[in-house]
Amino acid sequence: MKRIFIILIVAHLISCSQSEDKESYWLKYAGGRDIMMQEQDFSAKADLDSLKNKKGLMALGPIENLKGEITIFNGVVYTGTIENDHAVYRKDSVVKAVFLAYGSADVYSAVEVEESIKGLKNIESYIREKATEKGLDLEKSFPFYMEAQVEDLDYHIMFKEGAGMHGPQAHQKAKRKFKLEKSNAKIVGVWANSQEEGLYTHKGSRAHLHFVNENSLASGHIDDVQILAGTKLFLPQN
Repeated sequence: MKRIFIILIVAHLISCSQSEDKESYWLKYAGGRDIMMQEQDFSAKADLDSLKNKKGLMALGPIENLKGEITIFNGVVYTGTIENDHAVYRKDSVVKAVFLAYGSADVYSAVEVEESIKGLKNIESYIREKATEKGLDLEKSFPFYMEAQVEDLDYHIMFKEGAGMHGPQAHQKAKRKFKLEKSNAKIVGVWANSQEEGLYTHKGSRAHLHFVNENSLASGHIDDVQILAGTKLFLPQN
């Protein structure tokens, strides 16, 4: 199965020139949270070497064997992992993903956030509202990003240790938690249609967010965040 998913992602990239001629934006995925948790399969489903440096590409997911987090912003790969019990961040890493949501848009339309927004649910509601105003079909999955000013940002790096059953409790325990305060960040997000909700987002959520701080290279999976007025949300333009 691992080879099938890797072949599929490479095949998609080979055909991108044809598909992107027809669509101004797209989002695909390889693997999924259901395969990972239900089948206890933490093997690689996507090789990032085939995605690296692809202009405009946005992507996110966990590293194979749940040994860290992957964030791709505009084709640049950022990773966060744990070494000697400390977070280690790298740029242009060549890694593989347990699952990966990845996509691009020809043109993005900017929306300036006028008031501070706190919490993932409220940010998801804001994205839904603005995407609808821009005429985007919420049943067509899409990538988006933010040039954000954050008051505080809670995030984790997944780092699984040991063998044995990896259930919900073990999954929570494997999250190494960190905080970013009063800083600028690039937030990379994917919006899932109703059929893909839960595959590369959490159940009950249509959005999945990672971040990158380009100065420190800190990156990871966002658990909670407050974005300030002046933040810019970039949505695909039809």
